[in-house]
Amino acid sequence: MIYNEIEPPTQLHSFVQSFWHFENTSSRALHYSILPDGCFDLLVFQDGNTKLTGIWNKKIDISVPKETKIFAIRFKPLAVEYLLESSIKRLLNSSIQNPKNEFVEKMTTQTIKFSEFVAANASKIITILSTGKRMDTRKEKVFDLLFSTNGVVKVSEISEKSCWSSRQINRYFTAKFGLSTKQYANILKVFSTYTDLAKGIVYPQTSYFDQSHFIKEIKKHTETNPKELKKNKNGRFLQLYTQRIK
Repeated sequence: MIYNEIEPPTQLHSFVQSFWHFENTSSRALHYSILPDGCFDLLVFQDGNTKLTGIWNKKIDISVPKETKIFAIRFKPLAVEYLLESSIKRLLNSSIQNPKNEFVEKMTTQTIKFSEFVAANASKIITILSTGKRMDTRKEKVFDLLFSTNGVVKVSEISEKSCWSSRQINRYFTAKFGLSTKQYANILKVFSTYTDLAKGIVYPQTSYFDQSHFIKEIKKHTETNPKELKKNKNGRFLQLYTQRIK
């Protein structure tokens, strides 16, 4: 398999986590488990078809057909409002084929290079954001706090620093993503452990009270204990595998 990713331009950091490229070059299907990461993805395939995922709060098993090439954009949650201008609540732990959208250049992975895909879509997204609706600074602050702390922040603190009530924040998360603010923060906490797990570290860092709490939260979101994630037999857990090959 081939995997690589490119960081977005600075002006897109609040909306795009990365652009990524995955290719199954073998003559058989490859099977992986995808773990929650707090983002949602738009995938583009060889035939020009697309797939939009929601945010996942559990492990999802996937099968990638032989000789498949995928280009994709991994979006942060703010992109839902300022690019989709909609909700992905119904896509929690799910996806939809060929969603209606105007923020991805029409192209196929057969006819262009990954770098061209990145350049074209980064440019288009920047244009859409510059001409779209005005940014709500409260929401921007909410996600700045969540990402900068890897989810290790209380909703009450988010509320105080964003000047937005906890009730309104939770209502926003539920309506847009199908999750409470706390549930989303817990996804980011679990995601922040993947780098350590890929390195073979199975003991909690500052995000968890103790080992028991760590194991409980990891199993809740990945259905797997930390030791099995560390082993990552046959590269099954794709995020842990790609951490090692970056």
